[in-house]
Amino acid sequence: MKEITLTTYLECFHKTLPPSGIVHIGAGGGVGISHHWRSWDIPCVVLIDAETSRYDWLKITEDKSLSYVFSETVSDHEAENTLYVATNPAETGLIPAEKLNRIWPNLETIETRDIKTTCLFTILDQLPQEFTKQINWLVIDCFPALAILKGATDKYLDQASILLLRVILDDNKVDDDLSEARLSVITPFLSQKAYRLIVVEESNHPAVGLALFSKDWRVLLENVNDRYIDLSQVNADLEKLVAILNSEREHALQTQQQLQQQLVEAQVQNQANEQACLALQTRLDQLDEQNNLLSAAKVVLENQITVLNCEHEHTLQTEQQLQQQLVDAQALNQANEQACLALQAQLDQLSEHNNQLDTTKTDLENQVAVLNGEREQLRQANHLLLQQLREVSAQHQHQEINLIDLGNKLSDAEKLAQERLQHIHDTEQALIDKNHRIAQLEAEIKETVTRQQMLNEEMLKAEAQLELMKDVLLRDPGL
Repeated sequence: MKEITLTTYLECFHKTLPPSGIVHIGAGGGVGISHHWRSWDIPCVVLIDAETSRYDWLKITEDKSLSYVFSETVSDHEAENTLYVATNPAETGLIPAEKLNRIWPNLETIETRDIKTTCLFTILDQLPQEFTKQINWLVIDCFPALAILKGATDKYLDQASILLLRVILDDNKVDDDLSEARLSVITPFLSQKAYRLIVVEESNHPAVGLALFSKDWRVLLENVNDRYIDLSQVNADLEKLVAILNSEREHALQTQQQLQQQLVEAQVQNQANEQACLALQTRLDQLDEQNNLLSAAKVVLENQITVLNCEHEHTLQTEQQLQQQLVDAQALNQANEQACLALQAQLDQLSEHNNQLDTTKTDLENQVAVLNGEREQLRQANHLLLQQLREVSAQHQHQEINLIDLGNKLSDAEKLAQERLQHIHDTEQALIDKNHRIAQLEAEIKETVTRQQMLNEEMLKAEAQLELMKDVLLRDPGL
Protein backbone atom coordinates (compact mmCIF):
# COMPACT_ATOMS: atom_id res chain seq x y z
CA MET A 1 0.00 0.00 0.00
CA LYS A 2 1.38 3.39 -0.99
CA GLU A 3 2.07 5.79 1.93
CA ILE A 4 0.11 9.07 1.92
CA THR A 5 2.51 12.02 1.78
CA LEU A 6 2.26 15.38 3.52
CA THR A 7 1.54 17.04 0.19
CA THR A 8 -1.50 14.78 -0.27
CA TYR A 9 -2.82 15.74 3.15
CA LEU A 10 -2.30 19.42 2.38
CA GLU A 11 -4.27 19.08 -0.83
CA CYS A 12 -7.00 17.21 1.04
CA PHE A 13 -7.31 19.91 3.69
CA HIS A 14 -7.19 22.51 0.93
CA LYS A 15 -10.47 21.05 -0.29
CA THR A 16 -12.10 20.28 3.09
CA LEU A 17 -10.80 23.27 5.13
CA PRO A 18 -9.74 25.78 2.44
CA PRO A 19 -7.42 28.53 3.71
CA SER A 20 -9.07 31.96 3.62
CA GLY A 21 -5.99 33.47 5.27
CA ILE A 22 -2.53 32.08 6.04
CA VAL A 23 0.37 33.24 8.23
CA HIS A 24 3.80 31.85 7.27
CA ILE A 25 6.52 32.43 9.89
CA GLY A 26 10.09 31.69 8.75
CA ALA A 27 9.20 32.08 5.10
CA GLY A 28 12.87 31.49 4.25
CA GLY A 29 13.93 31.16 0.64
CA GLY A 30 10.41 30.51 -0.64
CA VAL A 31 10.87 26.80 -1.45
CA GLY A 32 9.94 23.46 0.18
CA ILE A 33 6.80 21.59 1.21
CA SER A 34 5.89 24.34 3.68
CA HIS A 35 5.46 26.64 0.63
CA HIS A 36 3.03 24.28 -1.11
CA TRP A 37 0.23 26.76 -0.39
CA ARG A 38 1.77 29.19 -2.90
CA SER A 39 0.12 27.20 -5.71
CA TRP A 40 -3.32 28.03 -4.28
CA ASP A 41 -5.36 31.18 -4.62
CA ILE A 42 -5.38 32.60 -1.05
CA PRO A 43 -6.78 36.12 -0.62
CA CYS A 44 -5.05 36.97 2.68
CA VAL A 45 -1.38 36.16 3.38
CA VAL A 46 1.09 37.35 6.05
CA LEU A 47 4.80 36.52 5.57
CA ILE A 48 7.27 36.93 8.47
CA ASP A 49 11.03 36.29 8.47
CA ALA A 50 13.84 37.60 10.70
CA GLU A 51 16.71 37.27 8.18
CA THR A 52 16.68 40.28 5.87
CA SER A 53 19.13 38.68 3.42
CA ARG A 54 16.16 36.68 2.06
CA TYR A 55 13.80 39.63 2.23
CA ASP A 56 14.04 40.31 -1.51
CA TRP A 57 11.97 37.20 -2.25
CA LEU A 58 9.41 38.30 0.33
CA LYS A 59 9.12 41.71 -1.33
CA ILE A 60 8.73 40.10 -4.75
CA THR A 61 6.01 37.83 -3.35
CA GLU A 62 4.30 40.83 -1.85
CA ASP A 63 4.35 42.60 -5.20
CA LYS A 64 2.62 39.57 -6.76
CA SER A 65 -0.54 40.28 -4.68
CA LEU A 66 0.28 38.89 -1.21
CA SER A 67 -1.06 41.04 1.55
CA TYR A 68 1.53 41.80 4.29
CA VAL A 69 5.28 41.17 4.79
CA PHE A 70 7.13 41.69 8.11
CA SER A 71 10.82 41.52 8.99
CA GLU A 72 10.43 40.47 12.64
CA THR A 73 11.75 37.86 15.08
CA VAL A 74 8.75 36.13 16.70
CA SER A 75 8.68 34.53 20.17
CA ASP A 76 6.30 34.14 23.14
CA HIS A 77 7.00 37.63 24.59
CA GLU A 78 8.53 40.98 23.73
CA ALA A 79 12.11 41.35 24.97
CA GLU A 80 15.69 42.17 24.00
CA ASN A 81 17.27 39.02 22.52
CA THR A 82 20.08 37.70 20.28
CA LEU A 83 19.72 36.49 16.68
CA TYR A 84 22.22 33.76 15.70
CA VAL A 85 23.14 33.81 12.01
CA ALA A 86 24.15 30.27 10.97
CA THR A 87 26.23 28.96 8.08
CA ASN A 88 22.99 27.46 6.79
CA PRO A 89 20.58 30.43 6.40
CA ALA A 90 17.59 28.14 7.04
CA GLU A 91 18.80 27.57 10.63
CA THR A 92 19.23 31.28 11.50
CA GLY A 93 17.12 32.13 14.54
CA LEU A 94 17.04 32.42 18.33
CA ILE A 95 18.79 29.06 18.85
CA PRO A 96 22.63 29.03 18.68
CA ALA A 97 23.82 26.83 15.80
CA GLU A 98 26.10 24.90 18.17
CA LYS A 99 23.06 23.51 20.04
CA LEU A 100 22.03 21.75 16.79
CA ASN A 101 25.41 20.08 16.18
CA ARG A 102 24.03 16.65 17.08
CA ILE A 103 21.85 17.01 13.99
CA TRP A 104 24.23 19.01 11.76
CA PRO A 105 27.80 18.64 13.08
CA ASN A 106 29.24 21.24 10.70
CA LEU A 107 26.66 23.94 11.51
CA GLU A 108 28.25 27.07 13.03
CA THR A 109 27.26 30.56 14.14
CA ILE A 110 28.94 33.17 11.94
CA GLU A 111 27.34 36.30 13.40
CA THR A 112 25.21 37.46 16.32
CA ARG A 113 22.86 40.48 16.34
CA ASP A 114 21.03 42.26 19.13
CA ILE A 115 17.33 42.26 18.24
CA LYS A 116 13.96 42.76 19.89
CA THR A 117 11.52 39.84 19.75
CA THR A 118 7.78 40.35 19.43
CA CYS A 119 4.64 38.19 19.69
CA LEU A 120 2.58 36.93 16.78
CA PHE A 121 -0.46 38.33 18.57
CA THR A 122 1.12 41.83 18.51
CA ILE A 123 1.90 41.65 14.78
CA LEU A 124 -1.54 40.41 13.76
CA ASP A 125 -3.46 42.80 16.01
CA GLN A 126 -2.01 45.79 14.19
CA LEU A 127 -3.62 44.60 10.95
CA PRO A 128 -7.22 45.41 9.97
CA GLN A 129 -9.78 43.30 11.82
CA GLU A 130 -11.48 42.34 8.55
CA PHE A 131 -8.15 40.85 7.41
CA THR A 132 -7.21 38.94 10.58
CA LYS A 133 -10.68 37.33 10.78
CA GLN A 134 -9.82 35.43 7.57
CA ILE A 135 -6.71 33.73 9.03
CA ASN A 136 -7.31 29.97 9.57
CA TRP A 137 -3.92 28.40 8.60
CA LEU A 138 -0.60 28.88 10.48
CA VAL A 139 2.73 27.72 9.04
CA ILE A 140 5.73 27.90 11.43
CA ASP A 141 8.85 26.92 9.48
CA CYS A 142 11.41 27.67 12.25
CA PHE A 143 12.46 26.73 15.80
CA PRO A 144 11.04 26.77 18.44
CA ALA A 145 7.45 26.46 17.24
CA LEU A 146 5.91 26.17 20.73
CA ALA A 147 7.15 29.62 21.80
CA ILE A 148 5.58 31.14 18.68
CA LEU A 149 2.29 29.30 19.33
CA LYS A 150 2.20 30.66 22.88
CA GLY A 151 2.76 34.17 21.50
CA ALA A 152 -0.24 33.72 19.18
CA THR A 153 -2.50 33.37 22.27
CA ASP A 154 -5.86 31.56 22.33
CA LYS A 155 -7.39 34.20 20.10
CA TYR A 156 -5.60 33.02 16.95
CA LEU A 157 -5.18 29.35 18.01
CA ASP A 158 -8.96 29.03 18.45
CA GLN A 159 -9.52 30.78 15.13
CA ALA A 160 -7.11 28.57 13.14
CA SER A 161 -8.00 25.16 11.70
CA ILE A 162 -4.66 23.89 10.30
CA LEU A 163 -1.13 24.14 11.78
CA LEU A 164 1.99 23.14 9.84
CA LEU A 165 5.03 23.15 12.18
CA ARG A 166 8.76 22.49 11.80
CA VAL A 167 9.72 20.26 14.78
CA ILE A 168 12.48 18.09 16.26
CA LEU A 169 11.44 14.42 15.91
CA ASP A 170 14.30 12.83 17.90
CA ASP A 171 14.44 14.16 21.48
CA ASN A 172 17.96 12.76 21.94
CA LYS A 173 19.34 15.12 19.31
CA VAL A 174 18.77 18.33 21.35
CA ASP A 175 19.20 19.45 24.94
CA ASP A 176 16.35 19.98 27.38
CA ASP A 177 16.50 23.77 26.96
CA LEU A 178 15.26 23.26 23.35
CA SER A 179 12.18 21.33 24.47
CA GLU A 180 9.86 23.90 22.84
CA ALA A 181 11.09 22.69 19.45
CA ARG A 182 10.29 19.00 20.18
CA LEU A 183 7.21 17.32 18.72
CA SER A 184 6.79 15.34 21.96
CA VAL A 185 6.28 18.60 23.88
CA ILE A 186 4.24 20.48 21.26
CA THR A 187 1.66 17.66 20.75
CA PRO A 188 0.29 17.66 24.38
CA PHE A 189 0.10 21.45 24.32
CA LEU A 190 -1.98 21.45 21.12
CA SER A 191 -4.16 18.57 22.37
CA GLN A 192 -5.35 20.87 25.13
CA LYS A 193 -6.26 23.40 22.39
CA ALA A 194 -8.37 20.75 20.55
CA TYR A 195 -5.74 20.03 17.83
CA ARG A 196 -4.96 16.55 16.53
CA LEU A 197 -1.68 15.39 14.95
CA ILE A 198 -2.45 14.23 11.39
CA VAL A 199 0.89 13.35 9.83
CA VAL A 200 4.64 13.87 10.31
CA GLU A 201 7.08 13.91 7.40
CA GLU A 202 10.83 13.82 7.81
CA SER A 203 12.99 16.44 6.08
CA ASN A 204 16.46 15.84 4.63
CA HIS A 205 17.47 14.77 8.16
CA PRO A 206 15.39 12.09 9.96
CA ALA A 207 15.58 14.01 13.28
CA VAL A 208 13.82 17.06 11.79
CA GLY A 209 10.48 17.20 10.02
CA LEU A 210 7.13 18.90 9.42
CA ALA A 211 4.11 18.06 11.59
CA LEU A 212 0.57 18.72 10.36
CA PHE A 213 -2.08 19.42 12.98
CA SER A 214 -5.80 19.84 12.38
CA LYS A 215 -8.62 20.98 14.63
CA ASP A 216 -10.14 17.88 16.30
CA TRP A 217 -13.82 18.56 15.74
CA ARG A 218 -14.79 15.53 17.83
CA VAL A 219 -13.12 17.08 20.87
CA LEU A 220 -14.75 20.41 20.06
CA LEU A 221 -18.13 18.69 19.83
CA GLU A 222 -17.55 17.00 23.19
CA ASN A 223 -16.64 20.38 24.65
CA VAL A 224 -19.85 21.81 23.19
CA ASN A 225 -21.84 18.92 24.70
CA ASP A 226 -20.21 19.48 28.05
CA ARG A 227 -21.07 23.13 27.81
CA TYR A 228 -24.69 22.20 26.85
CA ILE A 229 -24.95 19.95 29.92
CA ASP A 230 -23.57 22.75 32.06
CA LEU A 231 -26.07 25.17 30.52
CA SER A 232 -28.94 22.72 31.22
CA GLN A 233 -27.91 22.61 34.86
CA VAL A 234 -27.68 26.37 34.90
CA ASN A 235 -31.16 26.57 33.33
CA ALA A 236 -32.60 24.31 36.06
CA ASP A 237 -30.95 26.43 38.70
CA LEU A 238 -32.41 29.53 37.05
CA GLU A 239 -35.94 28.02 37.10
CA LYS A 240 -35.58 27.34 40.83
CA LEU A 241 -34.35 30.87 41.28
CA VAL A 242 -37.39 32.21 39.32
CA ALA A 243 -39.78 30.27 41.64
CA ILE A 244 -38.06 31.72 44.67
CA LEU A 245 -38.21 35.20 43.14
CA ASN A 246 -41.97 34.80 42.42
CA SER A 247 -42.59 33.83 46.04
CA GLU A 248 -40.57 36.79 47.21
CA ARG A 249 -42.50 38.97 44.76
CA GLU A 250 -45.87 38.00 46.33
CA HIS A 251 -44.43 38.73 49.76
CA ALA A 252 -43.15 42.03 48.44
CA LEU A 253 -46.65 42.92 47.12
CA GLN A 254 -48.18 42.30 50.54
CA THR A 255 -45.44 44.36 52.13
CA GLN A 256 -46.10 47.08 49.56
CA GLN A 257 -49.82 47.25 50.49
CA GLN A 258 -48.91 47.60 54.15
CA LEU A 259 -46.41 50.28 53.29
CA GLN A 260 -49.03 52.16 51.21
CA GLN A 261 -51.38 52.19 54.24
CA GLN A 262 -48.55 53.46 56.38
CA LEU A 263 -47.79 56.03 53.71
CA VAL A 264 -51.37 57.41 53.86
CA GLU A 265 -51.11 57.77 57.62
CA ALA A 266 -47.69 59.34 57.25
CA GLN A 267 -49.09 61.83 54.69
CA VAL A 268 -51.77 62.97 57.20
CA GLN A 269 -49.10 63.39 59.84
CA ASN A 270 -46.92 65.12 57.26
CA GLN A 271 -49.63 67.72 56.55
CA ALA A 272 -49.81 68.57 60.25
CA ASN A 273 -46.05 68.79 60.36
CA GLU A 274 -46.04 71.01 57.28
CA GLN A 275 -48.39 73.51 58.94
CA ALA A 276 -46.15 73.57 61.99
CA CYS A 277 -43.18 73.99 59.71
CA LEU A 278 -44.87 76.94 57.96
CA ALA A 279 -45.38 78.69 61.30
CA LEU A 280 -41.77 78.01 62.24
CA GLN A 281 -40.62 79.17 58.83
CA THR A 282 -42.51 82.46 59.26
CA ARG A 283 -40.80 83.03 62.60
CA LEU A 284 -37.50 82.03 61.07
CA ASP A 285 -37.98 84.53 58.24
CA GLN A 286 -38.59 87.28 60.77
CA LEU A 287 -35.47 86.35 62.67
CA ASP A 288 -33.52 86.20 59.40
CA GLU A 289 -34.74 89.71 58.53
CA GLN A 290 -33.63 91.04 61.90
CA ASN A 291 -30.35 89.23 61.51
CA ASN A 292 -29.85 90.77 58.07
CA LEU A 293 -30.47 94.27 59.50
CA LEU A 294 -27.96 93.63 62.27
CA SER A 295 -25.48 92.24 59.77
CA ALA A 296 -25.90 95.33 57.57
CA ALA A 297 -25.38 97.62 60.58
CA LYS A 298 -22.34 95.59 61.56
CA VAL A 299 -20.91 95.92 58.06
CA VAL A 300 -21.45 99.70 58.12
CA LEU A 301 -19.70 99.99 61.50
CA GLU A 302 -16.84 97.80 60.32
CA ASN A 303 -16.46 99.97 57.21
CA GLN A 304 -16.41 103.13 59.37
CA ILE A 305 -13.82 101.60 61.66
CA THR A 306 -11.74 100.59 58.63
CA VAL A 307 -11.97 104.14 57.20
CA LEU A 308 -11.00 105.68 60.57
CA ASN A 309 -8.07 103.27 60.89
CA CYS A 310 -6.93 104.14 57.37
CA GLU A 311 -7.20 107.88 58.14
CA HIS A 312 -5.30 107.39 61.40
CA GLU A 313 -2.53 105.46 59.59
CA HIS A 314 -2.46 108.13 56.87
CA THR A 315 -2.22 110.87 59.53
CA LEU A 316 0.64 109.08 61.24
CA GLN A 317 2.42 108.62 57.92
CA THR A 318 1.87 112.32 57.05
CA GLU A 319 3.20 113.37 60.48
CA GLN A 320 6.29 111.21 60.01
CA GLN A 321 6.80 112.66 56.51
CA LEU A 322 6.43 116.26 57.81
CA GLN A 323 8.82 115.57 60.67
CA GLN A 324 11.30 114.12 58.20
CA GLN A 325 10.80 117.15 55.92
CA LEU A 326 11.36 119.44 58.95
CA VAL A 327 14.58 117.64 59.83
CA ASP A 328 15.71 117.82 56.18
CA ALA A 329 14.76 121.51 56.01
CA GLN A 330 16.70 122.29 59.20
CA ALA A 331 19.72 120.43 57.87
CA LEU A 332 19.39 122.27 54.54
CA ASN A 333 19.00 125.60 56.41
CA GLN A 334 22.17 124.95 58.36
CA ALA A 335 23.99 124.04 55.16
CA ASN A 336 22.67 127.21 53.48
CA GLU A 337 23.71 129.33 56.46
CA GLN A 338 27.19 127.86 56.34
CA ALA A 339 27.29 128.44 52.58
CA CYS A 340 26.15 132.05 53.12
CA LEU A 341 28.85 132.57 55.74
CA ALA A 342 31.45 131.14 53.39
CA LEU A 343 30.19 133.29 50.51
CA GLN A 344 30.14 136.37 52.79
CA ALA A 345 33.74 135.68 53.82
CA GLN A 346 34.71 135.34 50.15
CA LEU A 347 32.82 138.59 49.44
CA ASP A 348 34.66 140.41 52.23
CA GLN A 349 37.98 139.11 50.93
CA LEU A 350 37.09 140.16 47.40
CA SER A 351 35.95 143.58 48.63
CA GLU A 352 39.22 144.08 50.54
CA HIS A 353 41.17 142.88 47.51
CA ASN A 354 39.10 145.21 45.33
CA ASN A 355 39.93 148.13 47.62
CA GLN A 356 43.59 147.22 47.38
CA LEU A 357 43.26 147.09 43.59
CA ASP A 358 41.54 150.49 43.64
CA THR A 359 44.40 151.89 45.70
CA THR A 360 46.93 150.29 43.39
CA LYS A 361 45.01 151.65 40.39
CA THR A 362 45.04 155.13 41.87
CA ASP A 363 48.77 154.93 42.55
CA LEU A 364 49.42 153.66 39.06
CA GLU A 365 47.28 156.40 37.55
CA ASN A 366 49.23 158.97 39.53
CA GLN A 367 52.50 157.39 38.38
CA VAL A 368 51.23 157.43 34.78
CA ALA A 369 50.31 161.10 35.12
CA VAL A 370 53.73 161.85 36.55
CA LEU A 371 55.42 159.85 33.79
CA ASN A 372 53.34 161.58 31.17
CA GLY A 373 54.40 164.97 32.64
CA GLU A 374 58.01 163.91 32.70
CA ARG A 375 57.67 162.59 29.18
CA GLU A 376 56.21 165.91 28.00
CA GLN A 377 58.94 167.77 29.79
CA LEU A 378 61.50 165.48 28.21
CA ARG A 379 59.99 166.04 24.83
CA GLN A 380 60.08 169.80 25.37
CA ALA A 381 63.63 169.60 26.70
CA ASN A 382 64.58 167.40 23.81
CA HIS A 383 63.07 169.85 21.41
CA LEU A 384 65.02 172.68 23.01
CA LEU A 385 68.15 170.59 23.07
CA LEU A 386 67.76 169.78 19.41
CA GLN A 387 67.46 173.42 18.65
CA GLN A 388 70.49 174.21 20.76
CA LEU A 389 72.29 171.25 19.21
CA ARG A 390 71.65 172.53 15.74
CA GLU A 391 73.00 175.87 16.88
CA VAL A 392 76.13 174.67 18.60
CA SER A 393 76.69 171.37 16.65
CA ALA A 394 79.24 173.04 14.59
CA GLN A 395 80.82 174.62 17.65
CA HIS A 396 81.83 171.71 19.76
CA GLN A 397 82.24 167.94 19.48
CA HIS A 398 81.91 167.46 23.17
CA GLN A 399 78.39 168.86 23.17
CA GLU A 400 77.45 166.34 20.40
CA ILE A 401 78.45 163.43 22.62
CA ASN A 402 76.37 164.81 25.46
CA LEU A 403 73.46 165.13 23.12
CA ILE A 404 73.79 161.45 22.10
CA ASP A 405 73.80 160.47 25.74
CA LEU A 406 70.74 162.51 26.36
CA GLY A 407 69.05 160.79 23.39
CA ASN A 408 69.81 157.38 24.84
CA LYS A 409 68.40 158.45 28.18
CA LEU A 410 65.31 159.71 26.42
CA SER A 411 64.87 156.29 24.66
CA ASP A 412 65.20 154.45 27.95
CA ALA A 413 62.68 156.78 29.52
CA GLU A 414 60.26 156.12 26.65
CA LYS A 415 60.68 152.30 27.00
CA LEU A 416 60.08 152.59 30.73
CA ALA A 417 56.98 154.64 30.08
CA GLN A 418 55.69 152.00 27.60
CA GLU A 419 56.25 149.18 30.14
CA ARG A 420 54.42 151.16 32.82
CA LEU A 421 51.52 151.79 30.43
CA GLN A 422 51.30 148.01 29.65
CA HIS A 423 51.32 147.21 33.38
CA ILE A 424 48.53 149.71 33.93
CA HIS A 425 46.50 148.11 31.10
CA ASP A 426 46.93 144.58 32.62
CA THR A 427 45.97 145.92 36.02
CA GLU A 428 42.81 147.50 34.56
CA GLN A 429 41.85 144.14 32.87
CA ALA A 430 42.35 142.22 36.13
CA LEU A 431 40.24 144.81 37.89
CA ILE A 432 37.46 144.30 35.31
CA ASP A 433 37.59 140.46 35.81
CA LYS A 434 37.41 140.88 39.59
CA ASN A 435 34.45 143.23 39.26
CA HIS A 436 32.70 140.60 37.10
CA ARG A 437 33.41 137.85 39.69
CA ILE A 438 32.14 140.16 42.46
CA ALA A 439 28.91 140.64 40.48
CA GLN A 440 28.49 136.87 40.11
CA LEU A 441 29.07 136.32 43.83
CA GLU A 442 26.58 139.04 44.68
CA ALA A 443 23.98 137.31 42.41
CA GLU A 444 24.66 133.94 44.05
CA ILE A 445 24.34 135.52 47.51
CA LYS A 446 21.08 137.14 46.48
CA GLU A 447 19.75 133.78 45.14
CA THR A 448 20.85 132.00 48.32
CA VAL A 449 19.12 134.61 50.47
CA THR A 450 15.94 134.18 48.38
CA ARG A 451 16.05 130.36 48.74
CA GLN A 452 16.69 130.77 52.49
CA GLN A 453 13.60 132.97 52.76
CA MET A 454 11.48 130.42 50.81
CA LEU A 455 12.81 127.56 52.95
CA ASN A 456 12.00 129.51 56.12
CA GLU A 457 8.48 130.05 54.82
CA GLU A 458 8.07 126.31 54.04
CA MET A 459 9.37 125.46 57.52
CA LEU A 460 6.84 127.82 59.05
CA LYS A 461 4.05 126.21 57.00
CA ALA A 462 5.17 122.65 57.94
CA GLU A 463 5.36 123.62 61.63
CA ALA A 464 1.88 125.12 61.38
CA GLN A 465 0.48 121.96 59.76
CA LEU A 466 2.20 119.78 62.35
CA GLU A 467 0.76 121.88 65.19
CA LEU A 468 -2.67 121.69 63.54
CA MET A 469 -2.50 117.86 63.24
CA LYS A 470 -1.32 117.55 66.83
CA ASP A 471 -4.19 119.76 67.92
CA VAL A 472 -6.67 117.57 65.95
CA LEU A 473 -5.24 114.36 67.42
CA LEU A 474 -5.37 115.75 70.95
CA ARG A 475 -8.95 116.96 70.54
CA ASP A 476 -10.31 113.64 69.13
CA PRO A 477 -9.99 110.97 71.89
CA GLY A 478 -11.27 108.19 69.53
CA LEU A 479 -8.05 108.43 67.51
